[in-house]
Amino acid sequence: MTTAVVPLTFCLLLAVCGRSFAQDKDFSVLQRYSLIEYSLAKCTDGTPAAYYADRFTIVPGTKVMIYLGDSGDKGSAFGGSCTYIEDCQKTCRTNPTRCHAPLELTRVQTGGIWSRDETNNPFANYFKVFVPACSLDEFSGTRGPLDENGENRLTSNALYFHGRHIFNSLLRDLVAKHGIDRAESVVLVGSGSSARGVARTCDFLKEAMSTVNQQTVVKCVLDGPSDFVPYWIQDDERTMTYCLKNRQALALKDEETRRFLWGRADDESCLKDLQIFPSRLHTCLCHLQPDGHEHLQ
Repeated sequence: MTTAVVPLTFCLLLAVCGRSFAQDKDFSVLQRYSLIEYSLAKCTDGTPAAYYADRFTIVPGTKVMIYLGDSGDKGSAFGGSCTYIEDCQKTCRTNPTRCHAPLELTRVQTGGIWSRDETNNPFANYFKVFVPACSLDEFSGTRGPLDENGENRLTSNALYFHGRHIFNSLLRDLVAKHGIDRAESVVLVGSGSSARGVARTCDFLKEAMSTVNQQTVVKCVLDGPSDFVPYWIQDDERTMTYCLKNRQALALKDEETRRFLWGRADDESCLKDLQIFPSRLHTCLCHLQPDGHEHLQ
């Protein structure tokens, strides 16, 4: 799957652009929508978050696909997230595009689930939404502004971990501007590091949609890292072994640091199960491997 950003005027004015894509329908052209009117929808550097979506209004019966972008540190076990305030500050200094939303007015997504070809893509006729990752927190944080010591204080270079606020604001904006409350179904999709974002927001999406339309079907699809193995396809002994190995490999202390630093909102299904089954297994599953098991596919 490849991603290209093409100016809207280029596609509108040059017929060759339309011809090159239209021949195989292997693309989706999405328009940028800023979340500036939502005060909590801030990227890590404090600038407004944004998303890209189809340019038509959802009507009853429409199916919607929301894709969470991968924030892209391929060398990290946790993808585009960060663990310590110093690491986060360095990321924003050395790779600032990971800490703010893209500014291009139009985004062309090509291949795979972005194709409009009904023969090869089950999502071909879906209303499509792309959400760039810009908060370094797997779309789950609620803390900020934080100063250089990680304390709640507004400074000139304060950092925000507002991923959950961004996702909440996204849903509100999709209702206001596109009528997502009229959708027949909503599918939340993520790959790479954003797969964890899907797991952490799946239950929240289901609950949010039920407040505007209880008939809307919500499903979540993960195309995750090799270590992201759903526990329900394994027996308890194998799952415990997997979980404990990853506790050592991924450092549970670091995981707890992330949870505090981001003010992370964990998966509701996991937390409910943890109250019933307060075991080491469920603790691990909730924090290292969120499952959102009621709605994940």
